Amino acid sequence: HLSAAAGGSATLDLLQLRWFDTWLKGENTGMVQTKTPLHYYDLGRSAYAETTTFPFSTAHNTTFYFTKGRTGTSGSTNDGGLSATVPTTAGNDQLSWFPIGPSMCDRSSDQWLMGAFSTVTSAAGAVVPCINDDRIAQQGPTALTYTSAPFTRNRAVAGPIKVTINATATTTDAEWVVNVEDVAPNGSSVPITEGALIGSQRALDPAL
Repeated sequence: HLSAAAGGSATLDLLQLRWFDTWLKGENTGMVQTKTPLHYYDLGRSAYAETTTFPFSTAHNTTFYFTKGRTGTSGSTNDGGLSATVPTTAGNDQLSWFPIGPSMCDRSSDQWLMGAFSTVTSAAGAVVPCINDDRIAQQGPTALTYTSAPFTRNRAVAGPIKVTINATATTTDAEWVVNVEDVAPNGSSVPITEGALIGSQRALDPAL
């Protein structure tokens, strides 16, 4: 068994080679006998860890619902909430369509530019807040935010995430983008993961 706890690229290269030797060449590398086949990176601890199953055996699903009202945690148009309680009334939050995002300085833009922002700033030893803080991208009429109450203890958010949105659009097509973010006590909004769906591709067509 090869531990990935060190997190170095050389360690990961060896792990990948052992994987290919096991499943492509049929070699007895011992990988089949490992009790912790899943290697993952814990963003909160900035370290690699190992476990037996995914989703984690200790995980439990939690459902949050979009709620009305301003939480005071965001400067977005709606500044809505997330609650484990099922709302009794329907919401009707609106946002404007725009061909580009509200900010060219965010993690998505950095990825489209092949990491240009983060590469240059890392080399210069500088910090660009918008790479790890989405508050700028949350401003304006093209974004809506929903924030839960502060957690009372540390929690690991891991496993499948599903978002259900009931929406209509006046455009011929639309792209829905959802970001999951960690809001720090100082108000910064750190992106954790992102998903996108084209409106015209929202469902499967069995005929195709």
